[in-house]
Amino acid sequence: MEATGSEPILGNIQPDSPLRRLVNWFIDLNIMLFIYICIPGRMDHFTWLLFYIIYYFGFESITQRTPAKYITKTKVVSVDNTMPTIRQIIGRTLSRFVPIEPLSGLLNTYRDDVWWHDKWSGTLVVKVERNVVDSLNPR
Repeated sequence: MEATGSEPILGNIQPDSPLRRLVNWFIDLNIMLFIYICIPGRMDHFTWLLFYIIYYFGFESITQRTPAKYITKTKVVSVDNTMPTIRQIIGRTLSRFVPIEPLSGLLNTYRDDVWWHDKWSGTLVVKVERNVVDSLNPR
């Protein structure tokens, strides 16, 4: 059955929309560029690559979320809807170095809204019901 974007793709897990994923990428990139600009003496290429790896690996391995994912209320999960393993997070992080990877969700020929770094690492980005910050404020 072909996915239309409204029904779950993998069991009961619905990947987040390609547009919000692109927004996540754009926000995270701008946060990293802001940090880059603020560092005295600037970073060389190697240091930038190391920073990029630490940024994604650090946030996603500890909290399942980058700053952009907190803003858009999304998180990374394994395809079985559990917390991703360190190996999966390493795979996600290194897969991001494929040159056109940020567009893979929009160029996806399978129409399953899964980006290459998700597909190759066995992970998904999904919408979160409530942020941790939201849970501190009872309704």
